[in-house]
Amino acid sequence: MRFDPLVERLQIRTKEQTIEHLKPNWAQVELLDAVNRNYSKGRPNRIIVLKARQLGISTISEALMFLWVVLHHNTYGLVIAHEVDASEYLLSMTKLYWDTFPFKNLYTTKYVSRKELTWEETGSGIRIATAKNMRAGRSRTVNALHASEVGFWEHPDEMMLGLRQTIPNTPKSLIILESTANGVGNWFYDTWNGDTPLFFPWWRHPEYTATHARLKREPLLSLNEDERVLQRMGIDDDHLIWRRWAIRNLADQNVERFMQEYPATPEEAFIASG
Repeated sequence: MRFDPLVERLQIRTKEQTIEHLKPNWAQVELLDAVNRNYSKGRPNRIIVLKARQLGISTISEALMFLWVVLHHNTYGLVIAHEVDASEYLLSMTKLYWDTFPFKNLYTTKYVSRKELTWEETGSGIRIATAKNMRAGRSRTVNALHASEVGFWEHPDEMMLGLRQTIPNTPKSLIILESTANGVGNWFYDTWNGDTPLFFPWWRHPEYTATHARLKREPLLSLNEDERVLQRMGIDDDHLIWRRWAIRNLADQNVERFMQEYPATPEEAFIASG
């Protein structure tokens, strides 16, 4: 089974404040492909993502979580974010997936609250928690876990140690850990080179260009050392002009802050945030 066809039947709230079908971008497609490969080979999904901002990784992770618990019987999904607002926002995505699900008439909700959504027919459900709740998930078996911005959890080592004991190592189990970098020498830094590490840099995203942002295209007459390195990596002027604009307007002229939020390489992400 592939999840792509069903993912594309789900609906999301767009940046333009409209409700439309989810059309996976390049980063979302690569995450989907990784999950599909593991699932088709009967392997447990263990994925960890290092990413730039605003690539839709939380959106596609929630889509996968929703489908995972809807399609599999007696499946418990848990979504953990670093803050209460973030966890509630992630559940709101799931509720929109459910409200617009094309096969909704085949299911009956058993329980709907600010923290949980469960179904009668499958005996499955999905619940949210925050990383501040050190006991989250410990009281029952967790079959699918989405850990959002895990690099910013206060005690990720303790949290994940407890959670991993509750997640069976079966083909129908799913773990997606995703975050921007938050320094070196911590749990996320040590764990990133795990089973299925994925890195999504800013310069692969078509929205991060002068053309898409409608910026004035001026010749790059002089490049600094960072820009010369990026140019040697094959990054064109359209992206570099946006990068200059983003450093000024999104990172308060702080290059290291930009690198943390919009890394070009994994090394850059961790070193800048460290």
